Amino acid sequence: MSKIRGNKPARSLGWMKGSYSVDRPAGSVESDPIWNLESGTIITGGDIMVAESPPIVLDIPKETLSIVLSFASLRDLLNLRLVCSQYSQDTIFDAAHCLWMCEDEEPRPMSARRLRSMLARFSIGTIRCVKLEGILLTYRGLVQGRHGTSISPRYLCNLLSESCGTSLERLELRVAEEEEPGYVPPPTNNNLFTDTIQLEKLQTLRIIGEIGHAENPLCRSLLCATANLVDLALCGCQNLNDYDVEGVILPRFRHTLRSMSLIDCAGLETPVVQSTILQSLGMQKCPNLDSLALDCPCLTSLDLSQSTYVNVELWGLHEKLPRLKLLSLAGNDVLKYAVVPSPSLLEYIDLSGCSSLMSINISCPSLHHLRTDECCKLEMVSIQSFAIKSLDLSNLPLLLVRIHCPCLLNLKLNSCEGLESKRCSIICPSLRDVDIRGTLLFSPEDFCDSVSVRCEWIGSL
Repeated sequence: MSKIRGNKPARSLGWMKGSYSVDRPAGSVESDPIWNLESGTIITGGDIMVAESPPIVLDIPKETLSIVLSFASLRDLLNLRLVCSQYSQDTIFDAAHCLWMCEDEEPRPMSARRLRSMLARFSIGTIRCVKLEGILLTYRGLVQGRHGTSISPRYLCNLLSESCGTSLERLELRVAEEEEPGYVPPPTNNNLFTDTIQLEKLQTLRIIGEIGHAENPLCRSLLCATANLVDLALCGCQNLNDYDVEGVILPRFRHTLRSMSLIDCAGLETPVVQSTILQSLGMQKCPNLDSLALDCPCLTSLDLSQSTYVNVELWGLHEKLPRLKLLSLAGNDVLKYAVVPSPSLLEYIDLSGCSSLMSINISCPSLHHLRTDECCKLEMVSIQSFAIKSLDLSNLPLLLVRIHCPCLLNLKLNSCEGLESKRCSIICPSLRDVDIRGTLLFSPEDFCDSVSVRCEWIGSL
C-alpha cells in the first residue's frame, strides 16, 4: 500500500507534491508523485498504483494538520473533501471548519455566486458545515469597466455582502499600486459604498496601501460595516490624519478595539489616543509623528519604532500606562535621555538605533530584555533589574556603567574602548559569562575579584 507522509506544512495543498514522499519498492526510480485527488490514485514514474485497501490520504500530525488546511485554497479543499468522502476520512475537516481564502491563489476571479456555491458544498453529506473566516483581497481601484467606471468597488461589495458577510471575521485588503505613473483615475461613486457592506461579525481588519483617510468612501464603509472590531491595522495610508484616529476610529470601537497598528502613515502628527480597553498600539514608520498623548490604562505594548522624530517622555510613563510591558523606540533620532524609574512593569525595552541617546537610567524589577545596539552616542548606562539574565552593551562609546542585577548570567562589554575600571560598578552575584575584550577594564582576574563571583569564562584583554 502506498503511503503519503507529511514532512512540513505547505502554503497550498496544490504545492504539496514536492513536499511529500511515497514508499516505493527497492530499485524503483525516484520521481515526484502526482496526486490525483479525484481518482484517489498516486502516479509515480508513469506507474499507477491503486491501493487494495483504503489509503491514508493524509498522514500529518494533528498539531500540523490545522495549519496546513488553513492555508489551502477552497478549490484544493473541495478536491480533498471528495477523496476523503470516498474513504470515510471526514474527521480531518474538524480542524478546518474555519477557512482562509487568498484571492490571488484562485485559478480565476472569485465571484460572489461561485464563492457561495463552493461554500455550500461543504455541508453535503457528513462533512460539517464550513464557514469562511477570512479573505485576503487585492483591491485594484484603477481597473476600468467599459464605461470608464471602476469595477473593483462593486466587485468587493458584492463578494463581501452577498456571499460571506454574515460569517466573515477577518478581512485583509491589499491596495494594488498604480501601474502607469501620473495616471489619474475617474472619481469613485461615493454612493456605491453607503450601507452596502454589512460585516456584523468582522473582528480583524487589515488594509495595506493607500485608500485615503476615514472619510474615503471605501474606508468609511468598511469601518461602518461592523461595530465589533477588535484588531485594526492600516499600513501605508498616507492621508490618515489625527482626527481619523481621535474622532472616528477610537470613538466607534471604544468598547471592542484592543489592538491598533498604524504603520507608515505620514498624516499622523500629534494624535491623542484615549481608550479604556486598548492593549496594543503600534505607530511605526510614521515620519511626521511629533508627539503622542496617551491615556490607555490597559495598554501592555507600545511600538513607535522607526518613527524618527516622535518625542516621548519616559519619566512618569508608568503612571500613564501602568500595565505597559513592551516598549520600542528603535530608530528614534530625538531621544537623548531614557529614564524609566520603578515601579514600572516593563519587561522588554528596545532603544536600538537611537542616534541621539546619551544616557540610560532604568530601574525595572521585571525587565527581561534591553536592546541598545547602534546607539552611537550612548555614554552612561545604569540598570537595576531582578529578572534580566543576559545583557549586551558591546560596541558602545560607554564611559560610565552601573549594573545591579542579581540574576544576570551573561554580560558583554567588549569593544567599549573608553570604559575604565574606576567608572564601572557591577553588582551581579550570579554572573558567569563576561566579555571585556577591547576595553580599559582591569584584567580578567581582577574583574573576578571585583564582582566576587566565579566566572566560568572571561574574555581576555
